[in-house]
Amino acid sequence: MKLGKFLGFNGNKKGFDFLYIIIIIFIIAILLPTFVYIIKSLNTVLGGATDVDKAVDTTQELSTGFTNSGDIIFAMMYFALYLGAIILAYFLDTHPIFLIGGVILFIIGIWVAMITANVYVDVTATGVIGDQMGEFPIMSFIMHWYAELSLLLGALILIVLYKRNT
Repeated sequence: MKLGKFLGFNGNKKGFDFLYIIIIIFIIAILLPTFVYIIKSLNTVLGGATDVDKAVDTTQELSTGFTNSGDIIFAMMYFALYLGAIILAYFLDTHPIFLIGGVILFIIGIWVAMITANVYVDVTATGVIGDQMGEFPIMSFIMHWYAELSLLLGALILIVLYKRNT
């Protein structure tokens, strides 16, 4: 089974790309700090053992490199997904009668973005992941303004999708 078909990108669900992007970004925003927490916990556990000094050094380097590059990779991936969606919307041939369906999907997408933004705030307020969020300032900024950014980018997708046909 192809990955695209598994994720639902099978060619006949063009309007759901916006919803997929919202959910994928949310999942990655939760998993990145969780991975950093796991790596740091592993480093703390291994730090007491004398025979695994090389492993401690390796996990420390991994933790430092991951937190430095993970934030920038998240931001680049966020904007690349939306830029790709805007470009795909430009090349999609759509009749203006489907504007109503696009607006309905847009409203559902904004609703999902607001829910995921609130869930992200609740999850990162806990001690386990919340302690790691100081190392991801770009991710925290994007997820704090997630609903507003999704509103802006979803509106851009709708404008590009239907402006081309007029």
